[in-house]
Amino acid sequence: KLALNVTGIKKGLKAMKTQSYVKAQRPKEGDYLYCWFWGILSDARGSDDAKVAYEMKNKFYEIAKDLQLPIYAETRIKRISLAYRRYGFELFNEWDHPSGDKMYFLRYFPPAKN
Repeated sequence: KLALNVTGIKKGLKAMKTQSYVKAQRPKEGDYLYCWFWGILSDARGSDDAKVAYEMKNKFYEIAKDLQLPIYAETRIKRISLAYRRYGFELFNEWDHPSGDKMYFLRYFPPAKN
C-alpha cells in the first residue's frame, strides 16, 4: 500500500535497491552489533558534566567487548564519519548514494577480553 499510495512503484523499487546495497555491506555470517542511529539531541545532552554521549559510546563499546562482537555503522554525513573514526571505527567502504550524497560504511572491532 505504501508503494502504491505514497512513494510510487518506481521510487519504491529504487529504495529497495538502495537498502539492499546497504544491507550487503554488513557481514553475511556471524553475529555483530549494528548502529542504525546513534545520536543525542542537543537539548537532551544535559550539562557538560553529564557527558551523556560519551557514556553512551562507552556502554556500546563495553557491550561489544563483553560479547566480542564488532559494531557496524553507516552515515551519509562526512563529519559523523570522521567522529566514528576518531573513536576507533575504521572506514571500509564509501559509496555514491543515488541521492548524490556519499555514504560511509564503518566498523569497530573491540579489543580482546582481559
